[in-house]
Amino acid sequence: MSFRRNHNKYIFALCTFEHNYVIIMYKKEVQYATD
Repeated sequence: MSFRRNHNKYIFALCTFEHNYVIIMYKKEVQYATD
C-alpha cells in the first residue's frame, strides 16, 4: 500500500516536472519571438 502511494507521488512529481519544463520552453519561445 505504501509502495503504491509513493509510486503515485513519484508520477505526480514527474508530471509536474514535465509541466514546468513545458512552461520554461514556452517562455523561451515567446522570448525568441519578441526579440
